[in-house]
Amino acid sequence: MNTERESSGAEKRDPQFEARITEYTKAVNEGRGQEVDGMLLEMLMAAGAEAMADPSPDLVWKNIANDCEELGHWAAAEDAHKKSLELAKEHPNPAFALKPHLDLAGFYEMLDRKEEALPHIERALELARNSEIESLLRMALEAKISPELAPEILEEIRGEAESALKRLPPERIYYTTKAFFLLIQARCMVELRKFEAAEKYLADTREFIGETNQSGFLVGYQGFHARVAAMMAKIHAGRGETSQAISAFSETVARQRTIGEQPQVAGVRTRYRTACALRTFGDYLEKGGMMAEAEQTRAEAKQILKELKLPVGAD
Repeated sequence: MNTERESSGAEKRDPQFEARITEYTKAVNEGRGQEVDGMLLEMLMAAGAEAMADPSPDLVWKNIANDCEELGHWAAAEDAHKKSLELAKEHPNPAFALKPHLDLAGFYEMLDRKEEALPHIERALELARNSEIESLLRMALEAKISPELAPEILEEIRGEAESALKRLPPERIYYTTKAFFLLIQARCMVELRKFEAAEKYLADTREFIGETNQSGFLVGYQGFHARVAAMMAKIHAGRGETSQAISAFSETVARQRTIGEQPQVAGVRTRYRTACALRTFGDYLEKGGMMAEAEQTRAEAKQILKELKLPVGAD
């Protein structure tokens, strides 16, 4: 299913950009790792320039929402997110509204209004399932997972991720998506306290995601390894291995800080995720009896949230 914006009934395609995508896919499948970073940067810059030169109405409202978030004008940001979503719903491809739904859900979660986020996550998941696009399904399933979910729901999500993984083609270009579907299954097992199964899924991701020292610019990889480390921390904590949990989650914090240093993702939501990681790290430090370090870490998290004009008690 195609999600490209249409104009006058015909899709706009840039032959040069399509050629870049083709070459990028070829480089990934051939394992030319040293070339991939530079090619990805070029594509991101080109796509960003094109979007800003000819923004769609929903993108205009999305940018307004982002600007309002940066200023802490939450009512105006909410209104802009809703307008962006309504315009996205008018697109002939229903899946076009999936990302605005998830954006609005993330907005509500930042403001500690999780009940308002849930309907948007559910709608995004419905759109993803109907789209039959595995990358969209992965995004929606990740948003759905929560410690509050009933065991049967977690098992349902795990099974859906397993089925999606099996449907993906063997080419290397799909490796990252495969790794994330394994990560989703691991998260479900962690929440179900089936730690050995979770560790097996995490180990299986190494076949697809590679080493842990990728460029900081590749925030997707950094975020992936941050999630893996966070899950390992939960596994260790569940087994009463507090010092190992602290060590594991320190990697999550370090990687989240690295992500925050990347200009292409700098902003309120990245800083919010850093604050959340610091707060969780404070809990691990407290459990390990490191009270001074826990207090210092929590103080940093609170300061970030205050600067962002976000609820200090939000998760």
